[in-house]
Amino acid sequence: MMLVIGAAWSLLAAFDLWLILIRPDAAWQTRVAFLLGVVGIYSFAFGVVAGSGLLDWSPRLGRDLTGPHPTLLLAGIFTVLGVVFSAAALAIGPKKTAESFDRRGGMILPILQTPVIFLIMIVLIPFALVYVFLVAPLAWIAYAIVGAPLDSILMSGPDTEITMSDSQTDLQTITIKKLVDDHLVTLRNALVAVPALVSSFVLTAHKLI
Repeated sequence: MMLVIGAAWSLLAAFDLWLILIRPDAAWQTRVAFLLGVVGIYSFAFGVVAGSGLLDWSPRLGRDLTGPHPTLLLAGIFTVLGVVFSAAALAIGPKKTAESFDRRGGMILPILQTPVIFLIMIVLIPFALVYVFLVAPLAWIAYAIVGAPLDSILMSGPDTEITMSDSQTDLQTITIKKLVDDHLVTLRNALVAVPALVSSFVLTAHKLI
């Protein structure tokens, strides 16, 4: 089953690459810049979210969403979407707390908020589809590429210790494997976002000259 999921996800990623890089009748710089921009913005935003601690309720979620395994990635994606749509269901629920009616505006404010919430729900559904079928597969390719050397470090048998000190009495020892493991999600996002965004800007800079 995992092989089937992996093959299907790989085909979807290949189709997305064809959709952006091959199919459009545009200059190659524009197509590549768009692809790198999508991946770069997504990985940068993901890094901000992960760094804020919003994903701390599930210690493995960040690793699964930036990892090379399609099965774990899909499980993480549907977990996140489940949380998002559960929050949306709470927002549109008819039952409100008593404190919400004690605020200025009383019942008027929840009534005015209702159409805005429904509008967000309408936008959220196509956004989720675009994320699952376009953005996530493209980001998966980038994460798999930059994750290869990081995973090689973690799977290495030996390790390297580095001792640093500011004075003769204050010594601190770190190991490379622990440093990478503790900041794996941040490193994956940074190694994708920074090169992708910089390359995207460089490829489009000629339009400003």
